[in-house]
Amino acid sequence: MVEKICRKKKVDEATTKLRVSYFPFTFQGRKLRPNYIRDDEDVVCYYEDVSEEGLRSVLHVEVTNDVEQNQGIDENEGFDQVLREDLVRGYVANNEDIPLVGGADDSGGGVLAMYVGEPSQQYPAVVENEDRDVEGNASEAILWVDEIDITVGQEFRSKEAIQSLVEKAGHNNVFEFVVKKSEPLRYVVACSEAHNGCDWYIRAARRDTTKPFSIRTHRNIHSCSRSSTSTGRRSRRKGTPTMVASLLAEDYPGKLTTPPPKDLIDLVQGRFGVQVSYSTAWRGKKEAANDIRGTPEDGFRLVHSYMYMLEKMNHGTVSYVEVDEEQKFKYLFFALGASIEGFQVMRKVIIVDGTHLKTAYGGVLIVATAQDPDHHHYPIAFGVVDGEKNDSWTWFLKKLKTVIPDDPQIVFISDRNQSLIKAIAEVYPSSHHGHCIFHLSQNVKLKVFGVNKAVCGKKFRECARAYTEAEFLRLYEVFSSTYPSARTYLDEWADVTKWARCYFRGEKYNIDTSNSVESINGVLERARNYSLLQLIDAIVGKIAEWFAKHRKASGLLPSGQYLVPFVEKELHITIKKAKKLVVRELNGYNLEYSVIGGDGKIYLVDLRSKTCSCRRFDIDKYPCVHAIAATLTANKDAAPELRAHDLSSKYYWIELWVLAYTRTIYPVPHNSQWVLPEEIMQQFAYPPDYEVKQGRRQETRFPSVGEHRGRKKRSHGAGGLGEWFTNDGDVDGDDAGDQG
Repeated sequence: MVEKICRKKKVDEATTKLRVSYFPFTFQGRKLRPNYIRDDEDVVCYYEDVSEEGLRSVLHVEVTNDVEQNQGIDENEGFDQVLREDLVRGYVANNEDIPLVGGADDSGGGVLAMYVGEPSQQYPAVVENEDRDVEGNASEAILWVDEIDITVGQEFRSKEAIQSLVEKAGHNNVFEFVVKKSEPLRYVVACSEAHNGCDWYIRAARRDTTKPFSIRTHRNIHSCSRSSTSTGRRSRRKGTPTMVASLLAEDYPGKLTTPPPKDLIDLVQGRFGVQVSYSTAWRGKKEAANDIRGTPEDGFRLVHSYMYMLEKMNHGTVSYVEVDEEQKFKYLFFALGASIEGFQVMRKVIIVDGTHLKTAYGGVLIVATAQDPDHHHYPIAFGVVDGEKNDSWTWFLKKLKTVIPDDPQIVFISDRNQSLIKAIAEVYPSSHHGHCIFHLSQNVKLKVFGVNKAVCGKKFRECARAYTEAEFLRLYEVFSSTYPSARTYLDEWADVTKWARCYFRGEKYNIDTSNSVESINGVLERARNYSLLQLIDAIVGKIAEWFAKHRKASGLLPSGQYLVPFVEKELHITIKKAKKLVVRELNGYNLEYSVIGGDGKIYLVDLRSKTCSCRRFDIDKYPCVHAIAATLTANKDAAPELRAHDLSSKYYWIELWVLAYTRTIYPVPHNSQWVLPEEIMQQFAYPPDYEVKQGRRQETRFPSVGEHRGRKKRSHGAGGLGEWFTNDGDVDGDDAGDQG
């Protein structure tokens, strides 16, 4: 349009600047203001603005010699400084008073008016006027820049982003503003001292709700004084949760673990110069977390899309999402491809347990984990269900069965949850199931009275961990005579083949508790407060961290070492004792030996069958002290090339340990980076129903059965109020010594 006007009116576009505006027909009842034409969108608006008679407004073209910057003339709003009576008369009356350069526009039926405009003012950051009044006193006008880093035409994804920017600038640069317009299509703010002549002003707009907001006008010069606008009752603008969230986004990008609200109060004060309440800081902390993966409700809505991206980022990952008939979230299962592949070289012992989530929607996080040969956690699968019920456990184990088939070598270790026991027997009939002896010892402790319960639990665990039947019967007889009520409970409620090591039918190695899962639950304690997708992010991130750590550790081992560090250390200690034992050869061809142990007993060792009558060699799957002693003898004659790693289970070999951590685990990118097929985008889930509870949400769990937590010690320091009343403020020497 500008090029056409210059050509038609014979104006040199290279040496002059044109400012094109018009008065719309839709101004009835409002203050008369011109609309400025900056781009093609504004041209379309001008052509569409037609009166009932089919006429368009006068098109005013102002000729100026400078370019309007951010602090220049307002466009489309508040153009009072340049507004002229002749323009008003030219629009309202018959255009006779307007200095026309040309006649009517041939193409539009509107009138083209041109006049020479005044150059817009360019202000420095601070200007001091040295003009003096009649009395000789200096009158100073302070002009200062708002320091908001925006330009005319800059786009923002939402109005809230502009609001946050203006809010932070107002606190940072200490000025007050008022919101003139806050509508779906425009956002206008002005200085609170506009009525006193301050021209600071921002206008942002968009054509429709599908378009981003863009800055249409920005006058960045203030002529008001901070002392008058930001003190007293005028300074009433407070910090907002959005401001707190923006601070966390800048200082802790992409992180869910951020400072507590009480620390954020001081951080906001130091950054923006404004105080926020504890509740505002807490809400801002939640808002910052929601900006990463969305709100808790978004987590359920996007769970299908998230799982698709998780499978896409990590090859071989398996996931399932179950919803009810009302499309509400019910169950979730996922197993990373790296863990599924790595479990092939792990000992086939799976520890399963559940822990409660701490969000408003509740639920239970189920963890199925193995233990790598170096005694580190090796998570296999996770699930989110509505509770530890028959249906939920059965559903989870059926999904687990799709990645780990039923096999007689599989061993499950868990607490004695009856729903879980029933589900394992139904879904994995060929596997073996052992009970966690720590949880069982906690129950045993509750059945005895008048004795030290901790000692009772310890004695029970000693019985459970006996390697031979003879040793178990001896220890259990003593335990029964000391704690008869505990023996009665065990005989009635606990199958001895499920908890006694010597009677267990499967191969569970050294694993007899569910402590691995309990430890993972402890690692995820903070994450259990997160929404669904944030929780999965934390789980995937932690597994990726463990994989990277152990991958590096396995690669740094010396080339001459064949066994994992844990077993290597055990054998390093054992061999010193084995050198002192007396060994007699029974059958050199079959590598059978008798060894007199340190306790004076005779133990039979079969190196070819990898057994020892002490049964440590049989159960732990690496040489016991007697087998090491027999190996040292065999090296002299019968088997000079026999080494300790040849007698150990392959699961303890370093080469298999390395294979377990070969795969890399990748996080799911931000939602804005997702590329989803149409069928996945159409899948969604509503949040499950939940009960609104009164009061503050519980942060710490209730003690488990048999668990005793230590009491906090009362402070006895001088200055305690109770101490003052009981001791008259004085503590004698003996009491002071006792308190120390």
